[in-house]
Amino acid sequence: MIEGNPHNIQLCHRNAMLNEIPWLLPIHAAVGDRVGEMQFSGGWNGQAGELGDYGGLITVPATTIDAMSEQYGRPDVVLVDIEGFEGRALASATATLAGPTDWSVEVHLGHGLEQAGGSAEQILAFFPSDHFERFVHSDGDQIAIPLAEASPEKLRTRFFYRTGQLIPICHFITGEYPPDCGGVSDYLAALATRLAEIGVNVHVWCPGIEDSIACQYRLAVHRLPGRFGIVALQRLSRELNCFPAPRTLLVQYVPHGFGWKAMNVPLCLWLLHRRWWHGDDVRTLFHEVAFPFVRRPLHQNLIAIVNRIMAMIVLLASRRTYVSTLAWNPYLDSLEGRRVPREWTPIPSNVPSTLQSEAVAIRGQITQNDPKARVIGNFGAMAGTPRSMLFNVAQQLLNHRWPRGTARAERGTWSTWQTNGAAGRRGVNAAQRAVFRPVRFRYPRRTAPVVATGRHLNADFRRIIALR
Repeated sequence: MIEGNPHNIQLCHRNAMLNEIPWLLPIHAAVGDRVGEMQFSGGWNGQAGELGDYGGLITVPATTIDAMSEQYGRPDVVLVDIEGFEGRALASATATLAGPTDWSVEVHLGHGLEQAGGSAEQILAFFPSDHFERFVHSDGDQIAIPLAEASPEKLRTRFFYRTGQLIPICHFITGEYPPDCGGVSDYLAALATRLAEIGVNVHVWCPGIEDSIACQYRLAVHRLPGRFGIVALQRLSRELNCFPAPRTLLVQYVPHGFGWKAMNVPLCLWLLHRRWWHGDDVRTLFHEVAFPFVRRPLHQNLIAIVNRIMAMIVLLASRRTYVSTLAWNPYLDSLEGRRVPREWTPIPSNVPSTLQSEAVAIRGQITQNDPKARVIGNFGAMAGTPRSMLFNVAQQLLNHRWPRGTARAERGTWSTWQTNGAAGRRGVNAAQRAVFRPVRFRYPRRTAPVVATGRHLNADFRRIIALR
């Protein structure tokens, strides 16, 4: 038994002695997200000092659930009643949650949970339905009710309201999320983190190597098995049904990001099912629409056809759509059977604005440490239209009589450059070849996303927060 208030811990020791309960071991500590010390309110119904200073603040030892499990053995039952700090405590109980332990958690909505950065959705995320039987119990209930059988009214009034107002909940469905690299990954990480900071409960559903959940304050990342196959979609449906309807689903749409060789038609049909059967508010941001038709190899045109069918289904499923570039509007206009409100949401740059040491090292590698060399950077492939556009721009730059040694840098791998090297140099005259040194380098893999801020991203916050 763990208690942070000194007066209460003395009463526990006294009661254990008077009632001859030698197996009861009262421990003077406060449960939180780290081991050490923490500020604690001195009142008899104490809580973490950052949530309230009733009775004055005192310093007490701090521990975690996993630390107690490691010291005293894995518990059979854990009762958590810590006045709003339950989200912090569960976030540091990963090992204990993975074992065969029964849990009872008192959720303090409106009494410290939100102030500590938690939410009812965050607490539920620690107990996925495929690992736990979940029940709810509120004042006046004689028995606990299975969560799946609880009425929407009970969930809304008891668990999903704060001071009488509905807490915004966003469910992002994406094919990539950090530590995965990519523009969609970085953009969504910045957007989800910022939404969580301003009080929106965010759930990100994405593929993972293993079925897992990672929770931060107001932000839960759910790793689904596979690449949005049938098993993953079934689990996703079960988890979403635990949230009050209608759910808001924000799809980060990239055809090849959802597996199935860029032809995941079941996912698109699932979105249509969620919209028309469950009444969910499906919103789709088209980062890409469809694979283009090509002369060769001809079999890739099958992907192009299926991608257009997928886009048509997603448009039918969406109540509102967004595009990352206005270039997608003509494609969507030709596929749209009914008019869906659409907005342009430009993707902010995730390139750091300050000079970084690794960037200096890369530039030195490209230019062979020649300070007079000029570097033209291209974040993407060097084929077709991008190649011709870059060469046209470079030709105008060369008219300024810059020193020889201008280098072109691309993102990719050495093997890709060796394969496409001849194509990359096709159409370059002798003068250009004398000036250009084609360079290909491997961009360093990041372990954490770059957080982007700016006018466009703030506009995305406003659009998503206005859910109704």
